[in-house]
Amino acid sequence: KYGFLIKMKKPFENGVIQRPLYHGTTSLFVNSIKEHGLGGLNPVEEWDLVSIYRALFEVADKKFRGAISWEKVREKASYIAYQKNSNDGLNYNFRHGNVYLTPIRKIAFDYASINEGSELLGYLKGLVLYLIHQKGHKEVNDILPMKVASILSKSYQPVLLRLESVCLTEIEPENGMDKDYLLSLWQNFYETGAVDKGLTNWKLTKPLPWGRIELLGY
Repeated sequence: KYGFLIKMKKPFENGVIQRPLYHGTTSLFVNSIKEHGLGGLNPVEEWDLVSIYRALFEVADKKFRGAISWEKVREKASYIAYQKNSNDGLNYNFRHGNVYLTPIRKIAFDYASINEGSELLGYLKGLVLYLIHQKGHKEVNDILPMKVASILSKSYQPVLLRLESVCLTEIEPENGMDKDYLLSLWQNFYETGAVDKGLTNWKLTKPLPWGRIELLGY
């Protein structure tokens, strides 16, 4: 399905994931993670990013509805603005504000490399740049808080975090799938020697302290 398969050990034993999980972020969040743990603070809530994105989306939708450049991005932007899932084959599934883990190192690093350490920050930056390009400076200045504007104006280094021995009680399937069913799929794929990457992401359900995290570098 995805063309990206990996070999896996036995995926779990005694309630513990038996291979490392990875989280991709950026240098923007390292100090916060050191102080509060991974998942200890939620920047999406702390900075009210969903409301900011939604307000900018509504401005853009009012000003540019029907414009070719806006219609190309409008549908996806609307799903982000209202945190909706699509049922029309587009596979949009936006639930920002959670921490996700994957056993595939490359997926985590690629995520860190193309985002701002937060997927929603990346989307927000894109929408801000679109509005500025379309001469929407005033609307951006009116809506975007100075702190968030300052964050978006800077560049950050991708960071890869490695977590060993994550307990099953600390995670749940990213996509809402039944956990026992997903684990049975893991076992099945283990026995066949391949795991589809679409089944490997986990959502962290409780903060993990810095002492359990290995920083693999910038």
